[in-house]
Amino acid sequence: ASLVETGAFYRRRLLRVYPMFLATLTGFACAGVVSVRQYIHSALLVSMLVGTPVDTLWFITMIFLFYAIAPLYLRTRSLGKVVALTAALDGGLIVAHVLTGLVDLRLALYLPVFATGVLFARSPALWRNARGVPVGGLSVIALVVSAWIFAETRSGRPWASPPLTCVDLAISVPAMFASIPILMLAARVLMATVPARVVSAVSYSAFAMYLLHRFTFKAGVLLYRPTGLAASLLYLYGLVLPVTWILSYAVQYLYDAALERILASRSALLRRA
Repeated sequence: ASLVETGAFYRRRLLRVYPMFLATLTGFACAGVVSVRQYIHSALLVSMLVGTPVDTLWFITMIFLFYAIAPLYLRTRSLGKVVALTAALDGGLIVAHVLTGLVDLRLALYLPVFATGVLFARSPALWRNARGVPVGGLSVIALVVSAWIFAETRSGRPWASPPLTCVDLAISVPAMFASIPILMLAARVLMATVPARVVSAVSYSAFAMYLLHRFTFKAGVLLYRPTGLAASLLYLYGLVLPVTWILSYAVQYLYDAALERILASRSALLRRA
C-alpha cells in the first residue's frame, strides 16, 4: 500500500471509531467506572501496554494497536512471512509481559486472529477452503479437545480470574483457530436464512451497540430487576437488547450524518481557499 492509501486508511478508521470510543470512555469516567489514569491511558490507546485496560473498551484500544502495525502486514505478501512476522510480534509481547507484567496477554491471543483476517482478505482460495464442511468437521474435533484441555488446566481456579497466563495462551490460540471454520459455516447458514436487510441493520449498529450495551443493560437492571432466571433472560433479551439496538442505530446514524456534514463543510472551505 502507498503512503497515500495508508494515510487514507488511518483517517477513515480514526473518524469512524475514535470519537465514539472517546465519548463512551468519557461516559465511563463520569460514571466512576474508570480512574483518571485508566482514562488517560485509554484515550492515548496504550492501556493494553501499560497494565490499565478498561472493561469492554480494552478491545477497541487493542484494535487500534493492530491498526498501527497493519502496514507491516500490508507490505508482507507471502504466507511464510506473515506467519514469521506474527510469531515474532507475539513472542515479543509474551516476553514483554513476562518481564514487566504490564503488557496484556490478550494482545498475543488476538494478534494471530488479526493476521489470519489479513490472509483471508488476500487469498480467496484460503477463505473458500476454510469454509468447507470437511475443515469444519476437523475444527470441531480440535475445538472440543482444546476446550477440554483448557478446562482441565483451570481446574480449581475461578473462571473469572484475572489475566490469561502463558499456559492459557498456549491452549487458547489453537482453540480460537479451530473455531474459525465453525464460525464461517454458521455465518453461511445465517446469511442464507436471515434477511439481508436485518443483517445489514445489525451490522451497521454493531459498533455502537458494543459501546452502549453496558449503559443500557445497567439502566435496565436499575429500572426493573426480575426475579428468576427465565424472567431475567426474557426481560434482558426480549426488551433491553432490542432497545439497545434501536438506540445504537440512532446514535450511529446521527454520528454518521454529523460527520458527513462536517467533512462536506471542510471540503467546501478547501475549494474556496
